[in-house]
Amino acid sequence: MRPIKRILVPVDFSPCSRVALQHGLELARQFDAALTVLHVYEPPHYVGDVMVQLPERTSVTVQEYVQRQSDQLLTELVTSIEGLDAVTFDRALVSGVPHTAIVEKARSLEAELVVMGTHGRSGLSHLLMGSVAEKVLRQAPCPVLVVRDRYPEKPR
Repeated sequence: MRPIKRILVPVDFSPCSRVALQHGLELARQFDAALTVLHVYEPPHYVGDVMVQLPERTSVTVQEYVQRQSDQLLTELVTSIEGLDAVTFDRALVSGVPHTAIVEKARSLEAELVVMGTHGRSGLSHLLMGSVAEKVLRQAPCPVLVVRDRYPEKPR
């Protein structure tokens, strides 16, 4: 087994990705590993170069707006996680198909571990929407730890 020196934590700003980031942080502390917090936003191809008027009276394309919003949310997330500054970490924001971009980032970083959340969909919603975590599990170049934000209570 390779030593864990680089951990990738993809986030989508959901509660389960926040829990995954906290797990990734704890593992980074235990292994003295560097942590990369990644957000992948999907470019809105269907709107083309439509402009958006922002409150500060500037106009940007929808693509630029989505990128700005994603960057702001990523900044807010990493500043809200207590203890993140105690480990070596960086943040990455990329545009693309989430599972593909996550796998590519894991390869380029030579990550030894990916820690990510899952929404735990099942049935028809899983069939129709798929699972980013499942696709990453199948394609990642390293082990993947999948974390849920809630676990079902055991029947008594």
